[in-house]
This record gives sequence, structure tokens and C-alpha cells, in this order.
Amino acid sequence: MKPRIFLGSSAENLTTLEIISNELSTVGNCVKWTKAFEQNKSNLDSLFTQTRLSDFSILLAMKDDIVEKKGERLNVSRDNVIFEFGLFLGSTGINRSFLVAEDGIDLPSDLDGITVENLLLKRGNLIR
Repeated sequence: MKPRIFLGSSAENLTTLEIISNELSTVGNCVKWTKAFEQNKSNLDSLFTQTRLSDFSILLAMKDDIVEKKGERLNVSRDNVIFEFGLFLGSTGINRSFLVAEDGIDLPSDLDGITVENLLLKRGNLIR
């Protein structure tokens, strides 16, 4: 039986999420966040359900927003993506939760010292 992999991203990065889902389809059953929310439940409740059902999680931290921090403009991920990474990290564990970060993105300082996978795409394919 294949492991269940939760995939999360911002709405703007669904194409990238689909590419990752296709790449992983031979090794796991991918559940994209767009199919994870249940009717008549809060998003947070649905996410808690996903943390219990998933064997692994992959969250995409892409340059979706710009913030000003200490007088400097920075490219950051959507705050919900970082929150969801923490949620899955606490549930599935440090060896089963992965953050794929766009090169040059500013991440929370609590993630300093953690190697994250930088995402490189070329013509719709992942480059390793």
C-alpha cells in the first residue's frame, strides 16, 4: 500500500503542486489541499483530519507575498503555508514533513539551520 502524501501550497502555485503530485504518483497517493477540506467543517478542523490521515506532507513555500521587515522588503510565503508546515511537522514528525522553498525566499528564523529543498522547474518538470 502506498503512503498518503499531503501536498500544500498557495492557490497561485497549483500548477507547481500538480507537477510535484505527478512526480510522486508512483511512490505515494498524493492528496492536494484543494481536495482536503470537508463540507460543514472549519478549514482548521479539516487540516487536523489530514494530519491524522497523512503519512507524509510537502508544503510549497513560494514567493507569494512581499512584506516589510526591519525596513527591508522581503519575498515571503503565504503565512498559512508556513502554519500548515508547522502543523504537519508536529503531527507527522520532522522526518516526514518537507518544506520546498523557492530560491531566495525569506523564511521564519525558527527554520534557520534546516536544509530545505529549493525548487527548480524547467518546462513543467522538476530539476534535481
